[in-house]
Amino acid sequence: MDTETPIEVSMKGYWGALQERLQWVCSTVVYMYEDTLRVGWEDAALQERVCALVRDAAAIALAGTPAPLVIFSHSLGSLLLAGALEAGRCALPAEAAWYSAGAPWQGSRAAEKLPQICSVGRSLDLEGVAAHAASVMLRVLAVRERYCEADGNGPSPGFFSTRASNEGLPALARWQSRLNGSLCGDSAIGLWSTDSLGLEALAELSAFGEANDGAVPTTACHPRGAQVERAHASPHYTAAVNHYDLACRHGDGLIPWGGDDRRPCSWYVAMAGRVASTLSPPASR
Repeated sequence: MDTETPIEVSMKGYWGALQERLQWVCSTVVYMYEDTLRVGWEDAALQERVCALVRDAAAIALAGTPAPLVIFSHSLGSLLLAGALEAGRCALPAEAAWYSAGAPWQGSRAAEKLPQICSVGRSLDLEGVAAHAASVMLRVLAVRERYCEADGNGPSPGFFSTRASNEGLPALARWQSRLNGSLCGDSAIGLWSTDSLGLEALAELSAFGEANDGAVPTTACHPRGAQVERAHASPHYTAAVNHYDLACRHGDGLIPWGGDDRRPCSWYVAMAGRVASTLSPPASR
């Protein structure tokens, strides 16, 4: 992201057609559009701006007819908001609902691999007959998603701040209890897209040793103790999708026999509707 201004237009490059889906439930949708490449979630100025957005959105929600404030955060965005709350830069309104998607609460082994991925002359530790093709797809993904845009083509600080060895992560754990729900993936391939093969290669390189979305382990994405289901209407939903599918970037799975575990976009709508349904009807006059 490259600007500091919250915007109310659809960000299809990141969130897919989520704007169009939510318009049936939400009166206003506001996005945070920030530079999360050159600074990590720990950056104080970035945390102040996420707080400003929360305050502005809360003001919109409370103007006129009371309406719920629903916050959706994807990936690093969840760490950013939790970091701002932990630093005491702001507080969430009591009535606000917060849902996270693809959150690397315990960090990501994939981010630990960025120095290797960003080193052009360094081979990747991939095995098998398709190792060369996987390496190519992974580096294509790295260019497209801008993983390596620090000085000297090193790891972009934003992505690198999600590494599992980041000593600031444990302090954020307590904010998981503030979540109203979570969306996590357990398939690096996910919904077939241009991201699929690159994330599959990233998962292989990262050697998670457990189910993952290509960038984040599934168990580390859901808050501790969450009652997880494979149904999109469940607050804590595990879907057979990858890290970028979780942002609704590639829509819902369209295969009729695919079941209910390939519908990340529908989860957002269901959660927004869930919050809206808790509103008391207006008093009759």
